[in-house]
Amino acid sequence: MNFHRLAVFCVCWAVSSSEMQRPEDDPDKDALRYDGFVVLEMTLTSDLQVKLLTDLKEEVRRKEEHGTTTLEEWTGSINKERPFSLLLAPKVAPDVLMLCHKEGIQYEIVWNDLQSVIDLQNAEAVSSSKTDRDDGIAAQTSGMTWARYHRYSTIERYILALPVVHPDLVTIERLGLTYEGRQVWVVKLGKPRSDGIKKPAIWLDAGIHAREWISSATVTFMLNELVTKYTSDPIIRRLVDQVDFYVVPMVNPDGFEFTHQKERLFRKTRRVNPFNACIGVDANRNYDFQWQTERAELRPCEITFGGDFPYSEPENRALFEKVLDLKGDLKSFITFHSHSQLWMLPYGYTFDLTPDDAVVRDLAVNATNALRALYGTVFRVGTSAEILCKFGKEIVFSLLVIKLRDPFFFLFSFFLCEQTLHREPRVTSPKGALKSNTFTPSNCATPASSGSFCRRSRFFRPDWKRSRASK
Repeated sequence: MNFHRLAVFCVCWAVSSSEMQRPEDDPDKDALRYDGFVVLEMTLTSDLQVKLLTDLKEEVRRKEEHGTTTLEEWTGSINKERPFSLLLAPKVAPDVLMLCHKEGIQYEIVWNDLQSVIDLQNAEAVSSSKTDRDDGIAAQTSGMTWARYHRYSTIERYILALPVVHPDLVTIERLGLTYEGRQVWVVKLGKPRSDGIKKPAIWLDAGIHAREWISSATVTFMLNELVTKYTSDPIIRRLVDQVDFYVVPMVNPDGFEFTHQKERLFRKTRRVNPFNACIGVDANRNYDFQWQTERAELRPCEITFGGDFPYSEPENRALFEKVLDLKGDLKSFITFHSHSQLWMLPYGYTFDLTPDDAVVRDLAVNATNALRALYGTVFRVGTSAEILCKFGKEIVFSLLVIKLRDPFFFLFSFFLCEQTLHREPRVTSPKGALKSNTFTPSNCATPASSGSFCRRSRFFRPDWKRSRASK
């Protein structure tokens, strides 16, 4: 069986199946707000413009208080090869706009008040969050749905309910405790073979970056589909009969809870850094393979800080120990992120290609073409180095992905319009060709005058034809 192809099929199916969710509870009244924060999309045309904007960024960073964000690169880094976006605090935005006008830099204001977008996402669930869909007993008893975002407690209840409702298919295991004492769970889905031969395995995880809520929503939806449709869908039954799935729905529950309670855009773990007021580590850069090389961040206050040493974070240690246990069985390792529409292959620390790059890249192109045919959504395919390093962006260090030479995945944006995702795909082929009769692109084309967040989310679609104005 071609496990590369199977892994690509699984990811393609999950992306086409997940649905926008709404938060379960309002954040604490003391939560950090982003009133007046601006998101700009920019296009640079010269090395001088790159240098001037980079110098301004470094000047702003030097003046930042501990733990504050006043300028952050969101999609891509400062470069002249392709458009990128910046998140700007109110006190920084005028300086950046003044530079744009002075140097003739092309820009577009995508969001002029980020808090208004967050407030929409934090609104109480409305009738559109309800569904007549049967998501199974485990989801029903735990309160889990895929029409709103949930807190960690609900996700954990759902995980605990799965082996009770499906004892023949599901087992769960505690991988370890987070810094704040929450459990990191892995769900194993699969039946032993009747002939006693050990099955190959596929690993799926999400939520290593706290603010990327949609990643865990996607993975739990995928898990629920595999479990609840095992008896009714022949393709799903074939997958589960031939392969064991190991699913970690939430790698970083401490950070995830913090984004619900205090700071929506927090990204790291919550461990205290010795002798520094800034909290947490970018767990995606805390593995030991090529740790802190190239453009890795050494300053604890930066969102890409990789830790004082490899595996400083208990979450990373927990995952790595389990993967070592499965070393001989794992055939694919896929991790979900957001935002941007990127399908990224190893490696991230070098432009060298893996021995099977041609095979994996061909599958990635086929899968993204299937997604584009279904939704009109364009995903950029390439290695992490090709997509990110080429433009000076952060480098991804994940021993698990690099070692296993399988693609991992960045999925859409931090803030999603619920009409852009849909939940009833019809699978027509195990190669990832998906069809749907219910999605129409016009669902998201609400009038701009309505102030609809859905309309604003068009920025994150690379196929959207923007009109730019040179200021």
